[in-house]
Amino acid sequence: MVIMRRWPDRPMTLAVGPVSSLQLVAVGWAMTNPWNVSLEEFVLLAGFGLAHAAALIMLAEDVRRIKASEAGLLGALEMPLVPLLGWLFLSEIPGAPTFVGGAIVMVTLGWCLASSQRGASS
Repeated sequence: MVIMRRWPDRPMTLAVGPVSSLQLVAVGWAMTNPWNVSLEEFVLLAGFGLAHAAALIMLAEDVRRIKASEAGLLGALEMPLVPLLGWLFLSEIPGAPTFVGGAIVMVTLGWCLASSQRGASS
């Protein structure tokens, strides 16, 4: 993200999104037997890969439009959301330290966004 903020006129969408996702596919292909999954699992994996590539493309495009500090905070928001979504959708129960750490990140993000909103309205 630092490179995108430093040279915003250079197109980084392809480098960050599809190219990095294809690199992950190549590494995964080399480390496993890709034909050892059922069709249902393959569809789920392909859907996850497409969602990951789309998220990276959106991040690469949108990071140019916000301040670097806000981009960093939004990137940090991934840490508390992953265990929360795993808990909601996959019934994985995270430990207490996960909730404490997630709460710290969420409070910090809320405080930072609220203070930037107060500064923008002044």
